Amino acid sequence: MAVSTVLTRRSLFIGLVVLLSYLSVCVYFWATQTVKILAPLSLVATNPERMGMPYERVEVPLRFDDQGVHDRLDAFWIPVEDPDAPVFLYLHGQDATIGKNLEHAERLYQWGWNVLVVDYRGFGKSYGYQKPSELKVYQDALAALRYLKYDRQFLPEKIFLFGHSLGGAVAIELATHEESEALAGIIVESTFTSVQDMTAIRYRGLLRLLPVGWLLTERFDSLSKIDSVTLPKLFFHGDQDSKIPVEMTEQLYNAARGVKYKCIIQGADHANCGSIGKVQYRQQLEAFVAECLDLANRKSLSH
Repeated sequence: MAVSTVLTRRSLFIGLVVLLSYLSVCVYFWATQTVKILAPLSLVATNPERMGMPYERVEVPLRFDDQGVHDRLDAFWIPVEDPDAPVFLYLHGQDATIGKNLEHAERLYQWGWNVLVVDYRGFGKSYGYQKPSELKVYQDALAALRYLKYDRQFLPEKIFLFGHSLGGAVAIELATHEESEALAGIIVESTFTSVQDMTAIRYRGLLRLLPVGWLLTERFDSLSKIDSVTLPKLFFHGDQDSKIPVEMTEQLYNAARGVKYKCIIQGADHANCGSIGKVQYRQQLEAFVAECLDLANRKSLSH
């Protein structure tokens, strides 16, 4: 057998192995992306009572089947005594549950606002027939909003959306929904522009050769949606965020239209903007809430 023939066969074999390895990595990326992006947890570590807050554990229903079994969302309802106080729908990020990072809800409660903290299906004790996905967390956030409007009887102009990290992408999507048009405002903290942009940061070396744009089914593309959000907007981000670069909030802010504010907390990481920049954070949030409520009041009077 000629040497050239042997080399050709060897090259073909190596090429085939490389191709199959590449395709295997692509299939693995495609098959595992939902778990990696959402990172659902089942542990509900604590509850509001243990942190000095009154609360009610509630179920937010989603749908019923013929047997009366239903998907449901597990949620903490944390009320304040003021009957005129606004309410925050708090949407957490990946690798979290309603019983993790409750410090965010604690701050809102201590500053005089009602809070509904909700778990998406597949997180904590929220129940669903299928695994969580981008579409399902959007549906779950909408169900939670409807719960506040129709079960708790809150006027839309008293409702604020608050999303942290991945929850920021969920809040931005919810803010584009027609049922959110009359809400008071939206706050997003430490969030990203899109999952595709995040993969460009996290994937290095040969992994950058993956056709991520084709493989992604969970996109959470906030940058393409933010200019459709008509609600007043407030963006928080720590300039030392080790998970999501602060530049992504800059991009979102620049693409947003209408009433918008940003607050960059010096020295803060991904989940501690409110504690590192406590005074600045509170002043900015209280001023934003007051302005949004005033805008909503003037709109109602003009009608």
